[in-house]
Amino acid sequence: MTQNKPQWFVSIFGSENELTLLRNFLDSPNCCLEQLEDKICYLTSCRFSNLKDAEEVRDSAQKLVVMIKAFAKLELVGDFQSVRIGCGKIVVDAKNVVSIIKRVDGSQSVWAYLTTPGATAAVPPAEARVSGAELVEPPAREKRIHDDYLNRCDEEIDSNIFDALYYFAEETSFYSLYKAYETIKADTDNHTYIDQNCKMVDFCWVCYDDLNAFKKSANCYGVSRSPEGKYSLRHSQAECRRGKKYKGAIFNLTQAEDFIKHLMEKWLSWKQQTITP
Repeated sequence: MTQNKPQWFVSIFGSENELTLLRNFLDSPNCCLEQLEDKICYLTSCRFSNLKDAEEVRDSAQKLVVMIKAFAKLELVGDFQSVRIGCGKIVVDAKNVVSIIKRVDGSQSVWAYLTTPGATAAVPPAEARVSGAELVEPPAREKRIHDDYLNRCDEEIDSNIFDALYYFAEETSFYSLYKAYETIKADTDNHTYIDQNCKMVDFCWVCYDDLNAFKKSANCYGVSRSPEGKYSLRHSQAECRRGKKYKGAIFNLTQAEDFIKHLMEKWLSWKQQTITP
């Protein structure tokens, strides 16, 4: 007798506003947020159905949440830094524990894990009968950039894509934005030198002047005037004094983020075309 695949739910915490935005953003049954009986928000995804145990699901959910936050930053307004599967503290309360639910044929089991690495608190599986929820296809809409990545039912993803999404999902700084840029540059050109074989310029994803402005603004102390920009730059004041004084256009942190958003959207579309038969 063939058993149905399990449906897993992983607890997600964050600000009410950001979770509401994500519930509307994730409109596919293959990857969505649901509020269950305990009023906690849960992430469920078809990619979890092929996994064997709660620990595998937890690890997969951590990776998926990184991608969700990155795509939400790309397509929505906000940084989504509050969104997480747990706080990572050794305090056993609802928001510091990853709660995982497994449903198979109307039977439900529950596990809980402390989110501090190396410390797990296993709760004996609690059995309960629940009514099965039917998946409903979302209304027809135009395809969005995240559909090819969040709604797939396997764990496969290009390591460069995940790395770029990981850096972009971090709290926005010139450092995190530049790491995302370096990942894209290395993937498209196999090197990071701006003046050599620069596909992002050749393909008209960005223009050379904007790219140079981003690089200078992200790297050189004092180019960006705001404190938020000054202390997130990649090089110190002492290091930048040794270089020539930059006289071109500069980007503040918001402009730099918009530049990387545009670049990532072009790059992700290109990547999808290169792997689509």
